[in-house]
Amino acid sequence: MTTILSYSQELLVREDVLLLGVNIGGDALKMRHDWGVTPASCSDISDTANGRVLGHLPGIATSVLDTRRWSLASLAAEVLRVKVPKPSHIRMGNWEARPLSRDQRAYAALDAFLGLQLHWALSALPKRVGPEQLHMAALRARAAAARATGAGSSGAAACGAGASPAAALAALPSAADAAAAGLRA
Repeated sequence: MTTILSYSQELLVREDVLLLGVNIGGDALKMRHDWGVTPASCSDISDTANGRVLGHLPGIATSVLDTRRWSLASLAAEVLRVKVPKPSHIRMGNWEARPLSRDQRAYAALDAFLGLQLHWALSALPKRVGPEQLHMAALRARAAAARATGAGSSGAAACGAGASPAAALAALPSAADAAAAGLRA
């Protein structure tokens, strides 16, 4: 197929239409190469998963800095708790042939449906808090504590100069909570 239907082309280039997928970059490159269409707005569900706190889901323990290269099937299993059939004879079949087989159409529809379900489920989870956000939250918490105790807004007080290590450590849990609350989507 050398052309894409004009209404599909118009849909893909709209800024208000989000193209979702796992490892979607390859699909976007193929669309540009094969059809001359560059999707205006893509979201990689794998990146979304890595940017969210999956530890909030039952049975998943991930470190704050842990990232994975996800597949749709692995994300569906972990997040939605469903097993996705991915028969290789369909997955690796001839997707250029027209018309697509009934199994190929069902496979594509399931991928699209699961992609949307995963996007919604992952978007509801809090964003990860990395070391930089924790550090900045700790500084903000120290500054707020200094203002509350009347220490003023001097740089030394705001940055915790003169504070004991125990006091600085004690401020971290509340700073992490504040950072997490500020980063929730």
